[in-house]
Amino acid sequence: EEVEEEEKREEMEIGLESLANKYGLQKIMDTVARMSMSKKGLKHKAKEEN
Repeated sequence: EEVEEEEKREEMEIGLESLANKYGLQKIMDTVARMSMSKKGLKHKAKEEN
């Protein structure tokens, strides 16, 4: 199980490194932050509707 998790982490790092090389690390970080804020907003909105 740990080996599988390590492989997934390595794949993710390779993908992130590729994106950072193409778009720049700051652009990736900004996008992740925006996605995170968007998700938090959706969770907050769902709580309000219930």
